[in-house]
Amino acid sequence: MPDEIVLSDGLEWKGETLGIFELDNIPLPNVGPFTYEMEMVTGDKREVELDLSRYEKLPEKPDIPESEIVESSPAWYRLREWQLVQAGLLHNRMRLDAAHEYCEILLRYIRDNVIAPEDLNRIKTIADFKAVAWRALVPPLTREILANTLRTSFNASYDDEEIFDAMDKTSAGLGAYNAIRLWENQIANALGLRDYEYAQTPLDERSRRVCAYKLPTWLETLEMSRSRRRNIARDNANAAS
Repeated sequence: MPDEIVLSDGLEWKGETLGIFELDNIPLPNVGPFTYEMEMVTGDKREVELDLSRYEKLPEKPDIPESEIVESSPAWYRLREWQLVQAGLLHNRMRLDAAHEYCEILLRYIRDNVIAPEDLNRIKTIADFKAVAWRALVPPLTREILANTLRTSFNASYDDEEIFDAMDKTSAGLGAYNAIRLWENQIANALGLRDYEYAQTPLDERSRRVCAYKLPTWLETLEMSRSRRRNIARDNANAAS
């Protein structure tokens, strides 16, 4: 998060930060990309995402009454493609509306829970409000950030492979998003920090703490996985002989 924010009145803003898990009460929009079923040349059917950007010009509806269109005729295929694109466009509008609604709910929450009533008159421009909102939001810790910390701060690897890449090959795997939040919650509890107190921790420090906390467990998991593979290979070899 920014170290210093200056609003349009020329004065620094020292507003509050949300708790790291506080926005869990505001569900993210559950509207994914538009997909449709495509039949492959092999006869298999697969769900694929509709890529509207591939159209230089969107298809037009055939100038023939639908009741007169013969199945499998050129007009029938044009109609099907037009219907598919129209469904994709409608879905994208719904997706955009859901994103706008989420942002509005989020901004109202920040206004009501972060900005003191006496400070509201300091926010005079859209840029002011964006800056205040940016200050309030807690940057998420991601798998990519953790992987970089493992490389740079801990020089960690397993059999010359990055830890997460090696973990992906085990039966344990990584539920990256949920797992990371669980680890951070465990660390905050271990440190006796409340949600908003832990949220003040810089992102790089949060990453180092998670790596220091979990790295021994990850290495132990990898060793157990290797031992299990060796035992299976030995048992298979004995059975074959």
